[in-house]
Amino acid sequence: MDPNPPDANPTLLHEWFVAAARRWIVTYAKLDRLSDAVAAVLRESVAGECVVEVLLPRTSERLYVAQLGVLKAGAAHACIDPPFPDDQIAHNVKDVGLVALITDGAGEARIRAAGILVEQVISFDRTRLPAHPMFLGEFAPPPSSTSCRSRRW
Repeated sequence: MDPNPPDANPTLLHEWFVAAARRWIVTYAKLDRLSDAVAAVLRESVAGECVVEVLLPRTSERLYVAQLGVLKAGAAHACIDPPFPDDQIAHNVKDVGLVALITDGAGEARIRAAGILVEQVISFDRTRLPAHPMFLGEFAPPPSSTSCRSRRW
């Protein structure tokens, strides 16, 4: 038996995902399937060098699903911690030039109330991801995109 299992002291990104999945008693297979669904939605608007921001609590298993999904879609991700003030979140969104924001219902309501403009919002509480009924609501795909230039809505 290995005295240092992969999640004892994770140093590589995939080791962090495995450790998180074990902490929440989620199988890696489930994490893999859910992140594939996020990636499928993101591929609608991700091309070239793109940034997707993630606004989810650090303690949410959805954070890891989102991060892995962004990487599978071929984009970079930047995480926004929900305790950040609205003006700092607005600055991050403007500065990064993101193509999508992945969040939950609380995060979606917050950015809308703050008037923060984002090209595409993927909410775990509203977006239906392919073949995953745990995500409620409907998803309207964005207009097809061949680049990662930001569009405002």
